[in-house]
Amino acid sequence: MSFFGPENTGFEMFGIWHFIGLLIYFFIPLFLILVFGDSLKNKSYEKYIRYAVVVFFFFFEIGILYWKGANLEGGFINSIPLHICSFTLFLSLYTLVTLNRKSTELVFYLLTGSVLSIILPSTITSTITNFRYHAMFGNHGFHILTVIYMCKVHDIRLRRSSYISTIKFVLPIILIAYIVNLTLGTEFIFLMEPPVKNVILDFFYGISGYAYTAFWIFITILPMFILSSLWFVENDTLMKEVKSEKPSY
Repeated sequence: MSFFGPENTGFEMFGIWHFIGLLIYFFIPLFLILVFGDSLKNKSYEKYIRYAVVVFFFFFEIGILYWKGANLEGGFINSIPLHICSFTLFLSLYTLVTLNRKSTELVFYLLTGSVLSIILPSTITSTITNFRYHAMFGNHGFHILTVIYMCKVHDIRLRRSSYISTIKFVLPIILIAYIVNLTLGTEFIFLMEPPVKNVILDFFYGISGYAYTAFWIFITILPMFILSSLWFVENDTLMKEVKSEKPSY
C-alpha cells in the first residue's frame, strides 16, 4: 500500500504506535527544546534552525492537503485549508519566522484541539507506514512545540486577555467554514456532524443539526477561557493597573 494512499490499519489508542508517534513528534523535540533552548538564545544560527523547521512543516502541510484530496470522499475539495488545525499550523509557521508575540498567543489559545488530537487520536487507524499517521502526530505536535519554543527560547510571556483576540479570530473562520459546508456538502471544522461517536455530541446531534453546531462552537471556544486561567498566563490587565499606580509620599 502506498505511503500517501488510503489509511491502513493497526493503530490502537494507547498502543505501541500511539506511544511511538508521541515520542517522535512530541517528547523527543520537547526534550531538545528544554535542554538546549537556553543555549540557543541570541545565537546567530538559531534563525536557520527555525527556518529549516518552517520549510519542513510548510511542505508537510502541503502533503496533508494532498493526502486529504487524494483519499477522502469528495476529492480535492477537502484540500481547502478551512480546518482550525490548518490555520494553527500556518500561524505557527508565521510565528517562527516573525517571532511575533500576538501570533504565539493565538496558537496557544488554539491548542486544545491539538493536545486532544495527540492524546486521544480517535480519528485515525493507520500506523507509521502511512502518511496519515505522521500528519496526525506531526501537525498537532508542532503547534504545541511552537508555543513552548517561543516561550523557552524567545521569552514570550502569554497574556490572559489575548483569548478575546483569539475568539475574534476564530469566529469568522467558523462562519466561513459553515457557509462552505452548507454550499458544498463538506465537513470543515466538524460543524455539521460529530467527527467520532460520543454520547454528548450524539445527544445534541439527535436534537438537531443546529443544536449540535451551536454546542460544537461552544466547546471550541470554552477551552480558550480555561487556558487563560492557567497559572503561567499573565493577568496583563492587573499588571497595567499596578504599573499605572503612582507612589504616594
